[in-house]
Order: sequence, then structure tokens, then C-alpha cells
Amino acid sequence: MKPRTTLILFVALIGIGLFYYLWGVKGEAQREARQERQNRILPMLETGEVNRVELVQGGDTSVVYERVDGTWQITAPVQTQPDTSNLTSNLETFLEAEKKRTITTELTDLQPYGLDKPQARIGIAYRDTGKATLLVGDETPTASGIFVKLEEKPAIYTAGNNIQTEGTKGLFDLRDRSIVHFDRNRISRIVLDRGEGRSLEFTKFGNDWRLEDPNVRVQNSAVNRILRDLSNNKFQDVVQETPENLTEYGIDEPSITVSLFSDDTTRDAVLKLGESAEDSDSPEYYARDLARPMIFTIRNDLVTQLQKSPFEFQNKQLFDVNRNQITDVEISWNDTTYTVSKVDTVWKMTAPVEQPVRESPVQSITRDLSSIRVDELASYERTSPALYGLDEPWLRVIMKVSGSEYDGFTVGDTTDLSMRYITTDSSPYVYKIEENKLEDFQISAGSLAQEKTIAEDTSEVSLEIE
Repeated sequence: MKPRTTLILFVALIGIGLFYYLWGVKGEAQREARQERQNRILPMLETGEVNRVELVQGGDTSVVYERVDGTWQITAPVQTQPDTSNLTSNLETFLEAEKKRTITTELTDLQPYGLDKPQARIGIAYRDTGKATLLVGDETPTASGIFVKLEEKPAIYTAGNNIQTEGTKGLFDLRDRSIVHFDRNRISRIVLDRGEGRSLEFTKFGNDWRLEDPNVRVQNSAVNRILRDLSNNKFQDVVQETPENLTEYGIDEPSITVSLFSDDTTRDAVLKLGESAEDSDSPEYYARDLARPMIFTIRNDLVTQLQKSPFEFQNKQLFDVNRNQITDVEISWNDTTYTVSKVDTVWKMTAPVEQPVRESPVQSITRDLSSIRVDELASYERTSPALYGLDEPWLRVIMKVSGSEYDGFTVGDTTDLSMRYITTDSSPYVYKIEENKLEDFQISAGSLAQEKTIAEDTSEVSLEIE
């Protein structure tokens, strides 16, 4: 076959493939989309073309939302921010509503279909001057759909029930119900002002939170939960849109003021909590976001998180240490001080006698040092050690990390319920700990010593015979 003939056949083959793709595959998709659009009640209208939507129910305007400087705003009955997701879903339900069945194309009596007094009248303004009004009537006898019609045209159709759901929504359904607005990823400081000198201030260092006073590590999950709940939860109800008197809600002297900062000086959001809403069906509190005028209610479980004590937020783990980096442990127990040290990779006792030790009890000790947790708070105040028997310790432990002294703890008198007082060398705070958590530190030279091998025992017997 000549090269020219081959080239012509190759080009023809490409042309056939392109035609198949454009007319067959892509064309079929376009035809299906066009058919779907033609089956809509509002076939030629897209979301980006709509400027204004008015929902009227029972003859009264429920809510109006419109584009203001390119952004959706609720403009009636009050001016407020919308829930963008809910608003978009609301509008798309109307624009994408399909005709399930055509009842009539001639002008007829509207009363049998509930269209003379519609459940909802949806006014849609689009482009520069376009207007359409969608009437939502009664449910069909089989409850399989809703009777609808365009006010401007005679035809009556049935449509999906979701058009009734969206058409009867009001201000509360479509408004932004966020408790406060902020970017969770930017917040680096949280201040909970709970009055009477009981403020808590959390500061973020890297990925970890610390409490400023008392200066302790906290459970990151507990602090992050506050941010998550403030960001994700919604307020329950709006009590007043523009209150004149804050006193009756306790907002003038709030029980808690939550301030969120993205740096040392930039306060991103402020939430004030007032009194309990006693007339509510479920436990709720009055609250106000200072960026908005209205007073709303929030659920009690969020308030409970904000009312936690410092110890409830605190990381109960005594030491933030990697057990594999511990090289020396000194334990003063039962009038004797024992020291075990890691030489190369082998643990040995260096005091009160020098001898090899078994690996398992030492591993238990280092594991406990890296994971031991206290159970209760005794005092965040700097008090006399003698009050807790810490001046004459029941148990004393010091550890080194990579050969340098790292930290330690002292255990004093017993309390009720088999607990003892405990404090660390790096902190003046005193806690309570269950005594059974300290069993691995109650050692002796014999409990650590390596068991003698059979060969060693035989050798000793032979020496005795000689």
C-alpha cells in the first residue's frame, strides 16, 4: 500500500473516532442534560442568574434573600447572614424541580389542587428584569408528590415533595446559626473569663496547649473540643433580634466570656454567656456573639465544657518523657536508695551494691515513669511539704534522660481511699495518686537481681565440696 493511501486511511480513522466521541459519547451526555433541563419547571434558569428569592407562606413573607455586592444576604424579615449551604440547597430545589406528571395545560379551577391558597409562593427574580413565581399546592391523593404551577402559566404539574419542604422554610431555617465566626486553624490563645479571678488562659505552642495559671500541660483534646464545639454547633433559638435590655438575660454581667485570639492582640471572636434559660424545654443558656446584636440560646453541654476546672483540663500524666531515653533511675524506698543505670544497652544496679539486674522490673519502672497519671488535685498553691508528709517521703524517685537529671517525684502521706500525696520536682503542685500505681517502685536488691543460672549454682556446689 502506498504511503499516501495509508495516510488518508489513518486520517479517516481519526475522523471517524472523533465523530463517534463528539456525536456519540459527548453528544449523548449533552442530549441527556438538555432533556433533563427541558423537563424542569424552570428549564432555562441557572443559579448564577438569580438575584432575589422571596418565600411567601399564608400570604405573609417568610424570608427574602438576595445578592448584595455579589454575596447572598437575608434581607427580610431581618438583615442577617444566611447559612450558605442551606440557602443554596433551597434555591437549587426550586430551579431543578422536575415535572413528574402534567395534570393539565389549560387554565382551570385551582382550588382542587390547593393552588388557590398555596402553601408557599416562591418569587424568583433573575437576570435584569426576569421574574417567575412558583406556587406550591396540596399533596397529591397518593402522597407521591405536590401540585405546583407557575403563576404566569396555566399548566399544573406534580413535583417532588422536597419542593414543599423547601418552600415552607423560614428565617430560622435559612439563617446563619453559627455561635461565633472564627478560623479554628488560626486560634492560638483562648481566654475563659469566669469572673472573681477564675479566668483560664490557654496558649498554643506548636500543636500542644498549655494553661497559663496554673502553669500545666493540658489535654489537647479537651481544649480542641471547645474550638470544635464553638465552630460546629449551632445556636438553638433566637430570643431577641435587637435587645434593649441585656440584664434580664444575664449578658450584662456574663457568667463566662470566651475570647479567641489568632495572635497576642488580635481578638477574632467573643462570646458572652448569661443565665440559664429556665423556660426552655432542654437545658440551655442565653448567649451573645459580640459581632452580632441578637441574643440566642446554646445547649448546656457546650457550657459544661467551658465550666470545667483547671484540673479537668490538665494532662494528668506526670512526665512528658520517652521511656527509651531514660538512662538512670534512683529510687529511695524503705530506708534504702537504689540506683539503676543503662550501660550501653544493658541495665545494671550501681547502688547500694553493683550487680546485674533483670530487664523486666526495670522496664516496668521506665514504662511507669513515662505513663504514670495522677488521680486528683490536692493543691495548686505553694504550701508547706510537711502538710502532705512530703518532707519525710514515703517514696522518692529521680530519673535522668540521656545521662542528665530530668525530673522526679516525691510521695508523702496517705489520704482516704488508699491514695497518697505526690508532687514532682519541676512543679510545686500537689496531687493525689492511687497507691497501687506505685507498686513497681517498691523494690529491693533481691527483686531486681538476676536469677543465678544452673551452671553458676553447680560451680558453687563444686567449690564447697573441694
